[in-house]
Amino acid sequence: MPCGCRVRPRKYVIPAFGFVTDRDNPKDPKARPAKVFSTRPYFAGSLVAEPEVVPMPVRAPLVTVRKASPGLMVVLCEGRKGEGFYLCGSCGAGFRRYQNRHKTPQGQDCRGTLDQVSLGHEFVTDVLQLRFHNTPQGEIDVVPFTFSLAFAIVEGAAEVLEVPSTDLSTTVTHSSQPPLPPIILYDNVPGGAGLVARLEREEVLRDCLRAALKRVEGACGCAPNTSCYGCLRSYRNQFAHQLLQRGPAHEYLATICSAWGQSR
Repeated sequence: MPCGCRVRPRKYVIPAFGFVTDRDNPKDPKARPAKVFSTRPYFAGSLVAEPEVVPMPVRAPLVTVRKASPGLMVVLCEGRKGEGFYLCGSCGAGFRRYQNRHKTPQGQDCRGTLDQVSLGHEFVTDVLQLRFHNTPQGEIDVVPFTFSLAFAIVEGAAEVLEVPSTDLSTTVTHSSQPPLPPIILYDNVPGGAGLVARLEREEVLRDCLRAALKRVEGACGCAPNTSCYGCLRSYRNQFAHQLLQRGPAHEYLATICSAWGQSR
């Protein structure tokens, strides 16, 4: 991909009816199972034909806001280290690792083939697309930088909107248009709650970016080339923890906020 992401093409399945356990050899749990999988959100597309595009600030655009509400979000569990899961297309048996032979959930031999898949969940919610036009200074890895910027904006938006940060979420989409790929902000509830829609107002988005700047200014105590739970990290973005750096996001937001003030 032009943005530098290593994308693994793979289909996903939605386990709408849950899972079937081994009926012949149930085992009593001896300890709490380890949490080895994390989920990752993806933007599947707008459900509006041509969402309205609004430049902000109007006089000298620094960011373009695309109203793409409602939109379809997909949350995927891609297994340990993104290896996925193996699902039999014949009997429905599933495994964490590939099996040369396997039995059906009823204990019979199965000759079906295993497909490598991810587990997914789809929901429709309010979404908003932000595309920043300023080019970051220095040499950066575009995708990790944009994720850092996105999660700083989520924290800033939660503060300005006076809601828990868990009510909002974000992801980064793929694009060949420089300088940065689009950022998707969305309400983290099916159907939406009208939260990200409030960022369509110029003064609210400006305050959101200022709050995001304050979030990554370093009061948390972590180094600029890393991140922590006091600035960018959360339980929901575990997939990106190793990518997030508050320093570059702080420098970029400082430039944006300064230019925004001068444009008025």
